Amino acid sequence: MADDTILSVIGICVAIFAFLLVLLAIGQYFGGSWTPVTVGVAQYIFLITVFGLACYGLFYLLGRH
Repeated sequence: MADDTILSVIGICVAIFAFLLVLLAIGQYFGGSWTPVTVGVAQYIFLITVFGLACYGLFYLLGRH
């Protein structure tokens, strides 16, 4: 059971950072108005990741009861 939880957390982190990489690639390719968007999201990616993990932890704990 614990292995599934660890893999879920790793999967969430990988998915968020993959989304960031795709967003940064779009910003580099199209440029223009996409550049401020990608820079803005990149600054807050740590907070977005922590929020996602906190939501996962909350729903995991609620599901156990």
